Amino acid sequence: MPVRIPQYFSCFSPAARRWVPVASRPIQSPGVQSSAQGNTPRSHFNIVSWNIDYSSSYPTRRCLDLINHVFKYGVPDILCLQEVRSEVRASLLGNREIRQAFLTTDAATDLEYKRFITMTLLSKERFAYSLDSKEMGGSNDEGKFIVGPVFREHLPSAAGRDGLCVDLIPPCAPDTFLRIINAHLESCDGFSYRAAQLKQLSSVLHEPGCSGGLIVGDFNSVTDDDRLLIEENKLKDAWLTLHGDTKPDAPTWSVGRRRDPRYEPSRLDKVAMVGLEAEMMELMHPLCINATKPSDQIEWSDHSGLRCKFCV
Repeated sequence: MPVRIPQYFSCFSPAARRWVPVASRPIQSPGVQSSAQGNTPRSHFNIVSWNIDYSSSYPTRRCLDLINHVFKYGVPDILCLQEVRSEVRASLLGNREIRQAFLTTDAATDLEYKRFITMTLLSKERFAYSLDSKEMGGSNDEGKFIVGPVFREHLPSAAGRDGLCVDLIPPCAPDTFLRIINAHLESCDGFSYRAAQLKQLSSVLHEPGCSGGLIVGDFNSVTDDDRLLIEENKLKDAWLTLHGDTKPDAPTWSVGRRRDPRYEPSRLDKVAMVGLEAEMMELMHPLCINATKPSDQIEWSDHSGLRCKFCV
């Protein structure tokens, strides 16, 4: 059986001056109150995903510049980050805009033995939440998806990879859920691991009660075989659905300069969906941090970010 480690969201409390845990509503068992999907109004969400590159210099400056760039185009409903180092997480948790706008996972995670983690942030405006599970779904939250269970799905991996899974419960169908999986699949030569990882995460999206969901993040698709995995696992590639495979700016890694002589610039970062409709998707290519010396002109990341709008 796959190992699942329960997680939780936190919100920043100005009164306590710290991040405090948020209650997660459990998924209801199917019953008489189950809502017909046809009668539920459609909901539209936008999600941003970015591998923020743990290994380059100035990690905190790069990340904060990148986040400020994302915010220029509006606060996303869902923000998924990969390769978050300990000091970068601390800077995110201390950022005023992040504190005001988002709930976040991993506000108290021990990173002593990890090089980096994935983090998922949810807009406080778009999702219903409470510090007390009994208060969820109040009048101010009418029509909002509700924060449900959160967990990390352990994956077969030589590098300790997992899928950070977030369940969001529709207001009219409490026995169903939308599942968002933030993933960073095995790197470089680990195709056999990536194939097993995506197969496992796909099965997580096909579990009973899941009315739709997506896997977003760094798929590390460096081989021709990688490019077949999404379709083989009965998922839809949002970029191909909207743009086909001929868009000139499709690569999301090593854009602008060659990062690794073994690999061409590639579309490593993806959104794979089931039961959802992709409405818009664009790439956000990294700029450079404001450095005092020309030799310090370092890009925010070796990856480009993804912005995708989808309909439930």
